[in-house]
Amino acid sequence: MKEKKTVWTADFTRITLASILSIIGGEALNLPMSLLVYDQTESTFLSSLIMVFGMLPDIVLSVVVSPVIDRTSKKKWIVGLDVLFALTYAAMAFATFMLPFYYGLYVLFTLITSTLSVFYRLAYDAWYPDLIPKGLEQKGFAVSGMVMDATVVIMAPVSAFLYLLVPIWLLFAFVAVTIVIAIAIEAGIKEAHHAPEKTEGKGLRAYLADLKEGFGYLKKEHGVRNIFTYMSVCIGTGDGRYILERTYYQTTAGLGVARYGFLSSAATAARVLSGLVLYKKEVPAKKRFGVVRFVYTSLNVLSAALLFLPFPLALVDMALEGGLSNTSYTLRQTATKAYIPADMRARLGAIFMMMMSVTGIGFTLLAGALGEVLPLRTGVILLCAIDLAVMLLFICLPARHNRVVYEAVRTKED
Repeated sequence: MKEKKTVWTADFTRITLASILSIIGGEALNLPMSLLVYDQTESTFLSSLIMVFGMLPDIVLSVVVSPVIDRTSKKKWIVGLDVLFALTYAAMAFATFMLPFYYGLYVLFTLITSTLSVFYRLAYDAWYPDLIPKGLEQKGFAVSGMVMDATVVIMAPVSAFLYLLVPIWLLFAFVAVTIVIAIAIEAGIKEAHHAPEKTEGKGLRAYLADLKEGFGYLKKEHGVRNIFTYMSVCIGTGDGRYILERTYYQTTAGLGVARYGFLSSAATAARVLSGLVLYKKEVPAKKRFGVVRFVYTSLNVLSAALLFLPFPLALVDMALEGGLSNTSYTLRQTATKAYIPADMRARLGAIFMMMMSVTGIGFTLLAGALGEVLPLRTGVILLCAIDLAVMLLFICLPARHNRVVYEAVRTKED
């Protein structure tokens, strides 16, 4: 009897465990640190400035460093960067134990860790598909989404509790320990499926050629370009809608921030449930494009309706949005990671990251402006209309190019 193939190989199990540890560490510290900065400075501007410093490296640095990551071992990057992360968190634990609160210290820490994170995300996103057994990509990315969502749901209330009871230096030390454990797990992962490092043509000329090759690939591959363009706008309008939706609940009598928190919980729980369904039920490659086209349309209809619904129906609306958005993520990752060559993933991922950063900033500012001059519900509808228009132009009309990407499957181990 033929043995049933499983996604849970030794390498995939190791990367999943390491990912869980990384998320636990990040979630344990992110909220307490932001609360501490506000409590000590009593300034929303200084608190938001920390967030800006955290986003700055993504805008340009990701594209600049991606050719180097594509040419070298992803495992070496991941393990090496985790060593630097562990040292940084350990140093911060020592500094916060010995010194009183100093705002500049937290700015420096944010700049260092956000810079390291650019390298880490690019290497991780380029490596992760190689650790999923061929033919089980949808299961692999479903697990990735479930791990993130389930861990965040668990850690969100825990992190608030930790801020009240645990000194910040001890949280930094805790994160350093979780990273060290993750390093030990990652070190056992094999790189049997990886292409060898490129050693030919090293230097500035080779680097510039690699950078040009990444943009050239995107120019040539209409389907990938269309998907990246639409998803950048989709995520950007989502950021804008979040601001308007949260403000609407915050300022409307009978609703409030607590109820908006319940909406977020409903969406996250539905994402986890959707991940379980996608883990169990494979969507045939030939049907992916039709599914995501339906999902994109439905998400905009649901988003436009959200603020007009009574709270019980709004919970249902947000649960549907959470489940559908996770379906979109899983199928898109499954398809694009299979379609894009393994030695181009970091460069293409960096370009996509840059596009999302630009549209995220743009639509966040647009949403803020719309909230000043239009009713909040009207602003949400306008953002949904923009999303639908871009979907029509870049997903529906050029369906011939996009379908090829969404129907991609890996034909060999990378």
